[in-house]
Amino acid sequence: MNMITTRYLVLQCYITKTNLSYANLSKVVLEKCELWDNCWIGTHILGATFSGSDLSGGEFSSFDWPSANFTYCDLTNSELGEIDVREVDLQGVKLDNYQASLILQHLGISVVN
Repeated sequence: MNMITTRYLVLQCYITKTNLSYANLSKVVLEKCELWDNCWIGTHILGATFSGSDLSGGEFSSFDWPSANFTYCDLTNSELGEIDVREVDLQGVKLDNYQASLILQHLGISVVN
C-alpha cells in the first residue's frame, strides 16, 4: 500500500482460493484487485467497493449484492446466487453466456440458441 495523502491510498491486493465466508468486509475498498476463486458465502460487504476487480470463479450465496459496488468486475465462471440485476449496478461487468442466460431467466426472459 502506498499512501498519497492521509485520505487516498494506492494498493495492490491478491486474495485467491480463500474461504471468505461470513468475513466482515464492510466499507473496504478493494478496487482492481485479484480476488478470484474465493468462497463468499454470507460475506458482509455493506458499503464495500470492488470496482474493476477480478472476482471470477467465485461462489456467491447468501450474498447481499446491492450493498456494494461491483462495476467493471470480472464475474465470469462464478456462481452468482440470487443476484437481481434490477438492484445491482452491473455497468462494465464481465459475465459468461451461461450466467447471462440465468440472469435473464430470473427476469422472465427465455434465451434460445
